[in-house]
Amino acid sequence: MNLTAITVAELIERVDAGEAYVNLHTVAEPAGAIRGQVTAIEGTEQQGGWFTDDDGNLHETNIDVLASPNLAITLGCDEGEYCPQDTVTRGQIASFLYRALNLRVANGDYFTDDEGSVHEDAINAAAEAGVLVGVGDGQFAPGRDLSRAQYASLLSQGLGLDDMGAEWPHELKQAGDHVFGLGLVLGGAIDDQFGLEGDVTSGTEGELNAADVRTTLTDLGVEHTLLTGVTTGAALRGETEVFANAEAALEDNTVEVGATVGAFYGDDAEDAFLTLWRDHIGYFVDYTNGVAEDDESQKQAALENLRGYQQDIGALFEGATEGRV
Repeated sequence: MNLTAITVAELIERVDAGEAYVNLHTVAEPAGAIRGQVTAIEGTEQQGGWFTDDDGNLHETNIDVLASPNLAITLGCDEGEYCPQDTVTRGQIASFLYRALNLRVANGDYFTDDEGSVHEDAINAAAEAGVLVGVGDGQFAPGRDLSRAQYASLLSQGLGLDDMGAEWPHELKQAGDHVFGLGLVLGGAIDDQFGLEGDVTSGTEGELNAADVRTTLTDLGVEHTLLTGVTTGAALRGETEVFANAEAALEDNTVEVGATVGAFYGDDAEDAFLTLWRDHIGYFVDYTNGVAEDDESQKQAALENLRGYQQDIGALFEGATEGRV
């Protein structure tokens, strides 16, 4: 079944019907390997959801899907609780991927610092499958907290996006750090400039509060990082159809970010932002081409352009926020 030409909504319907499965490309198995078939998702309509502490949360629906008994990708942090505001650890990510990808039980013990951890089996399975790697010296650091950017970087390893060369994970993490930081700083500046207040629990339906702005910008930023990784990864692997679909999804993300900027600063600022943002995506493509062709000069030129973009986007937001950024 060819799933590359369908929409995300159609894909979800096929997963829900048990017609789709995970075919994972990793360092260990670059040609791909089925990790287990995903059966139909049931039970997500449970009255009140699966957890008591995510009611009204922006991500409640997705949390409930992941907690559905047929998937059980997330088990929550305590009985009946998900702890949506908590940070995520490296060990928890290993368990998420272990359950989501239905990884095989490992034959070996790969790290010295996960003995007794509830995530040990998942960590070893992910390591044996080539899905995740440690932090060095035979350690995995299962209890280390992750920022959202680090979370995106670790997931990129799990999805096989780091087998494009030794520098790939580092560069993707740098990109994640940049856009996540930009979302926090710009969101805070907008909150201050427009007098927005409130946290994730104090909003009024239909009205933006301070937390909504920061969450929207950081979420779109992390989504941008992941889509950029998928797009450049597909380009390196020569997956033309996947690249086209990923590029289209990345443009949709770009338009959403631009609309958020335009909602506060008007059409001219939105147009200026979109020009810079699209240019910087092109610089990532240039860098990818440099990697594919082993052209160090092309890679360095792309990085120089990206540094120039950072200056330009900074100047744009400094002016728009009246010096708050």
